[in-house]
Parts: sequence; C-alpha cells; structure tokens
Amino acid sequence: MSAARQEAERLLLGGAWHPLTKSLTFFAADVEECVAGFMDWRGRGVLERTGHPLRRRDITGDLEMLLAELVPMEVAMGRRNLFVPVASKGPYRTMMLRSSWQGTDSGSEQAAFGTRGVGSVEVSSCPNDPRGLIWPRGFYGIHEFGVLQPVSKDVDPRGFTGRTVGTRIGNRGGWIFVDLGDRLPFEDTNAYMAPRARDRFTQQMLIDYAAELDLHPFDADFYAPEGTAVLVEHTGPAIWGERLANIADAQSAGNPDELGTAHPNASTDEPESRTITVIDGVAHHHGEAMWDPNIPGTRLPPGWTPST
Repeated sequence: MSAARQEAERLLLGGAWHPLTKSLTFFAADVEECVAGFMDWRGRGVLERTGHPLRRRDITGDLEMLLAELVPMEVAMGRRNLFVPVASKGPYRTMMLRSSWQGTDSGSEQAAFGTRGVGSVEVSSCPNDPRGLIWPRGFYGIHEFGVLQPVSKDVDPRGFTGRTVGTRIGNRGGWIFVDLGDRLPFEDTNAYMAPRARDRFTQQMLIDYAAELDLHPFDADFYAPEGTAVLVEHTGPAIWGERLANIADAQSAGNPDELGTAHPNASTDEPESRTITVIDGVAHHHGEAMWDPNIPGTRLPPGWTPST
C-alpha cells in the first residue's frame, strides 16, 4: 500500500467524507458559547447586509448523520456551519465545519473568536494524490497544525497570536515546510531539520501534536459523545450562480466549473460586477473566504474574477 493511501485511511472515517473533513477546527469553548458568539458576529452582519437572519437548528445522530447535514455542499460559499461537541478534557471542546466543497477555511471564525478571548486549533490533512489514484479528483498534499491563542492587545494589537507548522504542496508542485509563529513546548523541533521538506512535518506528527492538547481529530468516537450538535444556516437566497455538490461530486474528476447542480435558492439577480475582493491574497465575498491563489486546486466560482 502506498504511503499516500495509508495516510488517506488514517483520516477521519477513512477519508470517506473528504474533502469536507480535510480541515477541522476546534474552539476553546462549549457548543452553546460557540453558537452564541457566531450568531452575534456573523449573524448580525448577515442580517444587516441581506435582511435575512441566520437560523440555528439542534440536530442529533452519530457523526456521519451530523456530517450529512452539510451535504450537498456549496461550491462558491458555504452557508451552513456545524458545531459538534468533542470528548476532550482539555480546553478545546467544540469542532466546527462549514458546508464548503473544498473543505473549511476557518480563518475568519478563528480571528473573530480570538478577539473575543476564545482560542482555537486547526488541523488539516490530505495525502498528496495529484494523479487521482485515491479519489478520482487529484488532491494536493497538506499536513498542517495551527493554534490561535488570545493575548492582550499590548502583546499583539489583533488580540491574538498564531502558530502554524506543517508541510504542503506549494505553487511549484513540490513540498514546502511552513514554520510560522512561536514554537510550542511539545514540538519535535529536531524533525524540522530533515533534508526533505516533506519529512519535516508528517501526518503522524500532526496526530501527536493534536494529542498533546487532548484532541483526536481522526477518531470518529471523539465526536458528539451524546449524539448532539448544532447547525447554523443562512435563510436568504444563495449568491448568484451558486451550485451544490455532494461528496461524489467533490471527489470526481469532472470540470469544477460544472460541479454538481444549480442551487435551487440562488439569487436570480446577476451582479453588475462579478468581482471578488482580495484581502491579503485571499478572495472574499460577503466577508467569507472563498479562494486562495496560494493553495493549488482552489478556484473562484464560474464567471467571477478576482479584483483588489
């Protein structure tokens, strides 16, 4: 068995829900605190901008039943956020996912929660499979561990600091080593001296680092110990041109511009300008991160172009 396939089998639920579960974010708060904070921050902005409130829905079931609430996934901008309690004795007690076909980019949520004194951990893992030997669609490799910690604004004017370490496929197609922020006490810094970038941070190191914080992201029994979770969803129309994709669509080798099916509740008003704001190199629409040119394989929705 290839190393990439072994990595796929170690993923949550054996990678069956990839790429929805490629990146998992854990917050240092319980579910109710997370939902209240999210509704206050994102909900207020959505209501002011669209006139439509966010809606919370309490759901029950095992992990796969909970994940199914995020499918089909939006191709352009995820409209549902799932908050799931985890069986951790540490501070990180809630996992969050968004209904995005490329996986959850939680940077905006992490920053918003960080300014409110709530720390977070993001775990991302995907075997490098550009030829599509594991899933029909080829995916670029990443194993990355990030921690955001609230601090006094005297220390950092943003109110939080971050640490990211990992390996990923860069724009030129080779592995690169990511080493940002102050290193944490439990890190195996000797590994960072390995001659090959891909060996400086492995999937096993990602698992070990998460365990140091009593997080077990690839263990299905770690999630929803009482079989409950909360879904927060948009109630207004989806953006113009939005499409919906199921897991098979997201793993398929088809044209991403034709992925899935048209969203039945998409806005029928074609925007005068099909441009998306680029902030620090990442494309946003209505405040949501949608596309990052620094990450191979991510794309703008059909018909849209980046603009600063």
